[in-house]
Amino acid sequence: MCEYCGCRDIPLIGRLSEEHYQAVDALGVLRRAMDAGDAAAVADALAHLRDELITHNESEEAGLFHELAKDEYFAPTIAELLGQHRQFRLLLDRIGGGEWSAYGALEETLRHHIDREENGLFPATAVAVDGDSWEEIDRLTHAFNHAHHREHAHTEAELLELARSRPVVTQPDTGFGVRRATVADAAELLALWRQAGLTIRRPETVAAELASVLALHPQLVLVATAGDSIVGSVVGTWDGRRGRVSRLATRRDWRGRGIAGALLASVEDGVRTLGGHEVDLVIDADDYPLVGFYEAHGYATADLIFLEKRL
Repeated sequence: MCEYCGCRDIPLIGRLSEEHYQAVDALGVLRRAMDAGDAAAVADALAHLRDELITHNESEEAGLFHELAKDEYFAPTIAELLGQHRQFRLLLDRIGGGEWSAYGALEETLRHHIDREENGLFPATAVAVDGDSWEEIDRLTHAFNHAHHREHAHTEAELLELARSRPVVTQPDTGFGVRRATVADAAELLALWRQAGLTIRRPETVAAELASVLALHPQLVLVATAGDSIVGSVVGTWDGRRGRVSRLATRRDWRGRGIAGALLASVEDGVRTLGGHEVDLVIDADDYPLVGFYEAHGYATADLIFLEKRL
């Protein structure tokens, strides 16, 4: 599970992540009871896992999922996760009915579900959800937890601004962080792109173009920062079917520290949360040596003919 994303600094997300660990631990207890063939221990472990998992799911549904489902970009992911919540119940019932062979499907579904949230939904939520929505999520989650006598915090909305002021992604021992770009970054980004050797055909439109992409999917337009300086950037876009990466750049004196990889991974997480399963990019012929970098991150060349028309 994610250990480096700043989303866990948001108390609600941190608590949900901790509950993931507890569910995985309970899953292991169930597996060991099955391996021992101890029916009584299996029943006890199953009851504990059900209590851990189902209450966690219902808490998510009452607050976080309830609000995110209203957003057309989050809605497909929420629908998928809700379907997995229903599947958990069915698989737990099958195991409780004596069908121990359903354990494999339960473990696979749970681990996929946790990965989907930890490495996709939670980081994107920390970036994209505004303060008003967080207040409503907090209110709904608090009401559910109070009604079900669950331990809960009252400071999630109050601490949100502190969490947001920190980098979205922090890389240990590297000295840089990642945050969403803003229109105010345009001049510094232009300087970065020029230093990095990127082709900027119309520098006078950089601010307007930045504002345009930020208006669509701001969680995909990111900068790496060291102190008050921008040392890396990526512009991600989403067309409803696939993502695209452009303007991935690192300041020369900061290369070799993992900045480009961190930015690329953040965009991929954002696209995945939007429901996408593909990210494309185009490299200028002069930058062909970069192919090795992208191949190391799982990309492959495709036999395509690229056409363009300048307007």
